[in-house]
Amino acid sequence: MRIIISAELGSDYIHYSESLGTKDRIVYGYAFRNSLLLQVTGLALSIGGAIAGQALVEAVFSYPGMGYYLQQAIGQIDYPLIQGIFVITIAVTHI
Repeated sequence: MRIIISAELGSDYIHYSESLGTKDRIVYGYAFRNSLLLQVTGLALSIGGAIAGQALVEAVFSYPGMGYYLQQAIGQIDYPLIQGIFVITIAVTHI
């Protein structure tokens, strides 16, 4: 996080706002908010990768979980179950 904020503080919009005389507190607030976006995106991608890995482990070891049920639903062409699993997965990922 510190490296990302340092990179943001070297951005053009930060230099422009400092040249306008904006208070340091406001400038640091903008830099913090913009650097926080990268952290949240990285966290969401990590959660997505963890869910994909979980589905793979469940399929390999026949562990009855969401990935296992998704594999069974795809094999039986059960569209409502497939949609339900994806809705639950998206809801958990985006919270």
